[in-house]
Amino acid sequence: MNGAELLVEALYKKGVRQIFSLNGGHICWVYKACVDYGIRIIDVRHEEAAAHMAYAWGRVTGEPAVVLATAGPGVTNTTTGIATAFQAATPVVVIGGHAPLPQMGMGAMQEIDQTGIMRPITKFAETIFEARKIPMWVNRAFQTAVSGKPGPVFMDIPTGVFKAEADPMWLEEVSDTFAPEPPGPDLSVVQNVASAFRTAERPLIIAGGGTFFSRAHQSLIDFAESHNIPVLTTALNKGLFPDTHPLHVGAARSLAMATADLVIILGARLNFILGYGHAPRFSKDSVFVQVDIDPSEIGRTRPIHIPVISDVRKFIDTLDTVLQDQPNLSEHYDPWVRKLQQKDSKNRERLDLQVSEMTSSPIHPLRLCYEVKKHLTEDSTIVLDGGDILSFGRLAFGRDLPGHYVDPGALGTIGIGISSAIAAKLARPSSPVLLVVGDGSIGFGLSELDTAVRHQIPIVIIVSNNGGWNIERKAMEIDFGPQYTVGTVLNHTRYDQIMEAFGGYGEHVIELSQLPGALQRAMAAGRPALINVLTSADVTSPDLARGLAQVPEDQPINYKVVNS
Repeated sequence: MNGAELLVEALYKKGVRQIFSLNGGHICWVYKACVDYGIRIIDVRHEEAAAHMAYAWGRVTGEPAVVLATAGPGVTNTTTGIATAFQAATPVVVIGGHAPLPQMGMGAMQEIDQTGIMRPITKFAETIFEARKIPMWVNRAFQTAVSGKPGPVFMDIPTGVFKAEADPMWLEEVSDTFAPEPPGPDLSVVQNVASAFRTAERPLIIAGGGTFFSRAHQSLIDFAESHNIPVLTTALNKGLFPDTHPLHVGAARSLAMATADLVIILGARLNFILGYGHAPRFSKDSVFVQVDIDPSEIGRTRPIHIPVISDVRKFIDTLDTVLQDQPNLSEHYDPWVRKLQQKDSKNRERLDLQVSEMTSSPIHPLRLCYEVKKHLTEDSTIVLDGGDILSFGRLAFGRDLPGHYVDPGALGTIGIGISSAIAAKLARPSSPVLLVVGDGSIGFGLSELDTAVRHQIPIVIIVSNNGGWNIERKAMEIDFGPQYTVGTVLNHTRYDQIMEAFGGYGEHVIELSQLPGALQRAMAAGRPALINVLTSADVTSPDLARGLAQVPEDQPINYKVVNS
């Protein structure tokens, strides 16, 4: 058995049934082994797309996918996608081919320090020099990717190692589990948190990716219902707590965050999205509890009153047990919860009314998102990709199930859309997957339309075509004047015709009245479909209004304290 066969059989034992990849001479032996062992290769047109697919797979399933790239530019092409996963704490296993060992350091074809490039954006990056050690490293790779704070890992394998013979007995190094049981909280610390609940008037839970990857979705719902605690989720984790649940107060998030006196951070980073945990986003008098499996995340941007190093699900379950032995505070929190629910309802109704009045052409991008939302089922997955359209989409789309929403995450990597939609559909083939993407962002991965068609993956793509990079255009106009909006204009390209050229289904929409029928036909097409929708550039997105595009030095977003 050669090294490539050892690798593929080890991956198969880990449950891998497809690999995201683009062929190259350094990895051909692995392709042969994949054919022999029945692992499907989703071959892409650019390695960055393979990395984005693996990222989306992790966001949808909570489990790592595998990226296989050839040496040199093949590996370097994956780095943006891997950095996206790293910043979003999403598990990915990356395998790179490498120049032959006898030529290392001699200027071999496509030779570069791949592990050195990958180390800053992975949990580990190692070169494997012996075929017999491949199973051991595969086992370690999967364990590392999902243990603690999840993230990408990288294995660098020279071509000769793929070809070298090794005893199949080394496959015994591969376990059928991903990782050991995660740690739970210290009971005395949980009791301190329970004491904080007893003295609080306005508690608030903010749940992030650590809640998703600990499979704490149902525990969070049960806890919030038992104790009458309002909940918010971070932007990338829509559906972690159902958007339609009465305790989800997403449309009152600014009021909730600014006036809560006890803030429970569950597996979320206190980064720019949460205003680093400081005023004016939060009250300066708030008591902060931060729960994270990674100690380095706790207190990075502000002092934490009660730090908890723990798996999120185990913390929630332990806290629930402790609080069950104490007087129930649900009624005590009623005034707080009702205030947020009233604000949430008022803001939702106001937004719905505003959207209903958006009837002109070109179509308002928020109205576009609302029309798409009408065609979603509970099990639909929505992918967002872009600048302005991402801002409108985050406002429009809520989900009720975890793993049914994907966007570029904290790194803001536009161009993930087509690849992410493909991966989401592969992960959940019987459920609809819709991508809403800007005309700027779709340009990064247009060739992956071919990937969707070749592999017969019936995703539905809706392009918001406003003929430019609108958030940058508006920001530059505000800051410098209209004469300086250079590099912000794009042609109104017929992306539907590009899809048709690749063999998919395409429609062009100019008027709002055309959109419902176009969406119905695209979803019924049974093949990759793209609707090219002309949208208005004469709009101000929520992110632009909050100053995100100006990149302020101090406060990243100029939040208003009480206005959601």
